[in-house]
Amino acid sequence: PKSGGVGRYYKNLVDFWPNKEEIVVLIPKFFKIIWPKWIYSFFQTFKFLICDKIKLLLIGHILPLGYIGLIYKKVFKIPYVVFCHGMDIGILKGRKFFFAKIILKNADLIIVNSEYTSKILKKFTSISPIILYPSPNIELLKYTNQEISTKEKKDFILLTVGRFVERKGIL
Repeated sequence: PKSGGVGRYYKNLVDFWPNKEEIVVLIPKFFKIIWPKWIYSFFQTFKFLICDKIKLLLIGHILPLGYIGLIYKKVFKIPYVVFCHGMDIGILKGRKFFFAKIILKNADLIIVNSEYTSKILKKFTSISPIILYPSPNIELLKYTNQEISTKEKKDFILLTVGRFVERKGIL
């Protein structure tokens, strides 16, 4: 539901999910006044667990949505997968670091978007994550009007789209 790299990452994941009837996308809603801010998302998830007999939770952001996965695993024995991105876990400190470690240790699977994120994750858990790199929408690529073969060219241009920050690995 959000624009940007992480939003596109999840959109492509859902767009190319093999069986569309297997997946339900919940857009988290957070309250500014009520604590915890994620409580609405907790009850929204419960509604789908009951009505749609959800068997696996895919948690898009370790905090605060990881709390929901952890609670449902402990109470209803529903497994969960956590997706982690560099910024999500690279800046955690104090209480958030403590809870992130618990959420990750209890996850049935951790998926990261880069080797960089995988290395950061070693501070949190001994679980080896699966790296699922962001990829372009293949359907859009078929509309290019020209094929480029790097075998025929001695020089090539590498294009990266992203913020120019060290953690992206392009400096």
